[in-house]
Amino acid sequence: MGLLCYGLLVAAFIADLFTPQLFIASILFNGPIALSTLALQRRLTMGLVVAAEIANVVAAYADGILTGHHWYPIAIANRLLVAASFVLVGALSAKSQEYAREAGASAGRRRQIEIEQSLRAAIGRVRETLDVEIVQRAIVRESVALLDASQATLVARDSSLLPLLFTYNAGDSDIALERRALATGMASLVESAVQRGEGASIGSGDLVGRLQLE
Repeated sequence: MGLLCYGLLVAAFIADLFTPQLFIASILFNGPIALSTLALQRRLTMGLVVAAEIANVVAAYADGILTGHHWYPIAIANRLLVAASFVLVGALSAKSQEYAREAGASAGRRRQIEIEQSLRAAIGRVRETLDVEIVQRAIVRESVALLDASQATLVARDSSLLPLLFTYNAGDSDIALERRALATGMASLVESAVQRGEGASIGSGDLVGRLQLE
């Protein structure tokens, strides 16, 4: 984009050199300046404005030399107005680029929010399709192998008054389910684990805990 804008500026400058002094072709310099808005590069726009101002002065001087070192006041006044238009068009182009970048950033943020919402909805749909009981059965079964235990029990609480117990003994073909109240000691052990947010670990020195498990 930068090469195109500067190429058009040079073309307009050449046209300005070969036109009569009163025919201010330098107004064409505003074209590349306005076109630079598409590049969203403020530095390019400002560079074109400076180049256009210099080209305008050089062309004005060259026109005077070609007419026998005579410069028409009207031509000079017109070139001053054209020089002011370069600054105006450059400022408007820079402002347009700023607004375009802000609009792009806002669109990017909206797109990111939409993606996050879509991901949350997708995760929710996936969770809805999960069979909680299958997951609970897998936890109990794998716990026996992972902990090298003879038996594992998962206590699942739901809306019922009594908890649902998933019990699996090593070597069994299936998991036993029953809904019953826990013994006082075991209920205390489970409640303690829930409050800590972790599993209950019973060491060899914890006689009360081992008694409850037995």
